[in-house]
Amino acid sequence: MKRNPVTNKKTVVILLVVLVSVLVFALYIKPIEMNKRMFLCTTSGEKIMVKLDISIKRNVFAPDTLMGTLDVDGEEYVSIYSTNMNMEQGTIIERLAKKIKGERNFQYFILPTNSAEEAHQCMVQMKFGKEYDEVFLWLIQDGESKIYYGPAETKEEAQMIEIGDGI
Repeated sequence: MKRNPVTNKKTVVILLVVLVSVLVFALYIKPIEMNKRMFLCTTSGEKIMVKLDISIKRNVFAPDTLMGTLDVDGEEYVSIYSTNMNMEQGTIIERLAKKIKGERNFQYFILPTNSAEEAHQCMVQMKFGKEYDEVFLWLIQDGESKIYYGPAETKEEAQMIEIGDGI
């Protein structure tokens, strides 16, 4: 029995498209590792050193999620997604809508503690720019909160990041 050469070509093309699609999908959902140090600064000029040791988990149907640790001036915070705490993220439709709009979720980091009350006394909310090149960090320590931008070593640099809509 002789095979039709057109059918063979179609089969090969379909298999190649499926293979390339699977490869692209696998590369997309592979976490991005980020290990770096940077200075962040408030718009009034207060500077802190931050060490990121995080993994950015990309999702096809929802905004990205950060897991790992964040060191702020020697104090280590753990991603809420690295703990056993659950965060309400909305329905799959709401998450997909955020993903399509390009919205970013705030990522929460807490002190590693057994007390939920202590965890909320000192925590960090963090948001990145589209290319993970700019950082917005809201630090809450003992009831006092401050907002830092980075990478920035001066208040002028922090103000430029605040004004720019990258975050």
